[in-house]
Amino acid sequence: MPIPDQPTYFEAQEAAHFYAAQGAFFLVDPARLHHLMGDDLLSSDLIRTLTRKSYPHDAYREGTIVPALGVEQGHYTVTVRSTQTENAPLPLSHMLFSTGFVLGTETGNLLLANTDRLQHWSPGQLPDGQEEHPLSSYERTIHISPGWYQVTVVAGILDNDQGSEEEWVCAFLLDPQPSQPTFTADLAKTLTF
Repeated sequence: MPIPDQPTYFEAQEAAHFYAAQGAFFLVDPARLHHLMGDDLLSSDLIRTLTRKSYPHDAYREGTIVPALGVEQGHYTVTVRSTQTENAPLPLSHMLFSTGFVLGTETGNLLLANTDRLQHWSPGQLPDGQEEHPLSSYERTIHISPGWYQVTVVAGILDNDQGSEEEWVCAFLLDPQPSQPTFTADLAKTLTF
């Protein structure tokens, strides 16, 4: 099935209290990633595969995976939002961003994953020896409209006027595109406060 040339409206998706294991989140289309990289991908160390080369890996260039690299370790509210349907900016302080990422999805069925999930790539299953943690500690399911997107990744602290505990936020801002955009992201840029 080809990727549609015009994504339609989708509700903002949110994963609350998601842990940034080893300082990263990844938005992944598992079906396209499997198609691109083959059967050997399952149960492999995807982090090692993605960092093996000094130039951006095909998985990034082809829009099967979008990283949020270098976020502080801790629990975040992670959102996936369309720039076409979300007109209110996130009220963040200490905001950092990284631009130029690409995402393409035929189905709209994505995984939000942390580094622990990618070190033993087996979507939908707990990593070996980690049965004491729920699956939601490693991955969350995200549903968006199928299509191509230019992606900006933002990290910051949610402004809270009530004086309660600060909330860390990581957002994947998806800008719908009629065709596959060019990957221009700098993978050396981190979102460290």
